[in-house]
Amino acid sequence: MKTGSTLTVLLLLLAFTCSAQKPYSVENLKQLSPEEINLLLDNARGYKTMGIVMLIAGPVAATSPFIFGDNMSLGGAGALFLVGTLSTLTAIPLIIVNSNRINRINTILQEKVFIEITPCINHDFMTHSNQTGLTLRFRF
Repeated sequence: MKTGSTLTVLLLLLAFTCSAQKPYSVENLKQLSPEEINLLLDNARGYKTMGIVMLIAGPVAATSPFIFGDNMSLGGAGALFLVGTLSTLTAIPLIIVNSNRINRINTILQEKVFIEITPCINHDFMTHSNQTGLTLRFRF
């Protein structure tokens, strides 16, 4: 029973992780406007910076109970060691994932000219009807 529930939780976690990566796929990035792409790039850079800070602060927090062990209570030292270890373990995937996101976004931004033709629907307020058409986008 435990292995079945553990497997179910891991599969749900995998599904959520895969769906979280979808906005950063190349197909979705090509459909976004330059402002939205720049916003995603800023977010990815911020998260990568946060991962680097956590990677530096984590080992410092984890080793400080051993350095200042005489002046700390046992519970405080254990909590600080646990927080530092978890911070370090969280920082490594954070840096890797956001580095890949930044590389993906930069490849989209390096395309000099991007032409896109998509279907669209325009609403005519005078006749209260929808008119189908095509949208032609150029990105330089």
